[in-house]
Amino acid sequence: MLTTNEAAQVLGVSTASVRVWLSEEGHPRFPNARRFGHVWQIPESDLAGLPRGRKRGRPKKEAGAKKAGKKGTK
Repeated sequence: MLTTNEAAQVLGVSTASVRVWLSEEGHPRFPNARRFGHVWQIPESDLAGLPRGRKRGRPKKEAGAKKAGKKGTK
């Protein structure tokens, strides 16, 4: 069993992200997670199907994408 901090380290995300996922209705990302008082316990088996590490920021544009700009300005 892992805490929210430990699960965040394993997944490569912030602890806040794990807490948000646990607050979702029925916490579908961690179906077997249990709360004991104010501490969440997440089984390691719940982390098996989740992607590791998140890319931060906005995704890069495709190479052929045009820039959006103002028309008529000089």
